[in-house]
Amino acid sequence: MKLSFPEYHLFQLLKRFENQHLPLDLFLSQYFRAHKQLGSKDRRTIAQAVYGMCRWQSLLDHLID
Repeated sequence: MKLSFPEYHLFQLLKRFENQHLPLDLFLSQYFRAHKQLGSKDRRTIAQAVYGMCRWQSLLDHLID
């Protein structure tokens, strides 16, 4: 399955965020600075998805189990 450009970066962000200790907003800022090819619409979409997943992570984990 081929991922779209924003989906690829979303999954990369989620994988990398689990293995570090920075606050989410600082981590996103650093990631977006390192990946300048992401446009403003892509950054907004990815940031909203990441914040939503982090906000609801405990519920999602419960539903998956």
